[in-house]
Amino acid sequence: MVIAFLLIVPFSAFVGVTLTVQRLHDMNLNGWFVLMWIPITMIDAFAFNGAAYITAFIMLCVIPGSREANRYGDDPLTGARPFP
Repeated sequence: MVIAFLLIVPFSAFVGVTLTVQRLHDMNLNGWFVLMWIPITMIDAFAFNGAAYITAFIMLCVIPGSREANRYGDDPLTGARPFP
């Protein structure tokens, strides 16, 4: 059980950080903003019972990315068909 925990947690953390950095790049922000999760998580654990973490997560999900090419690449939705 402990071995599974020690394998799954670092892998999950790596995947989470990687996806967050990609999302920040989509919003034309620097990937170092991912470090903002550390104080949000620490403050949230002691003061807000998860509200700050959930709010930051929803903001990452809801705020649209840049509409044109940015310094991290082209808009991945350019030429994409709208969802029916």
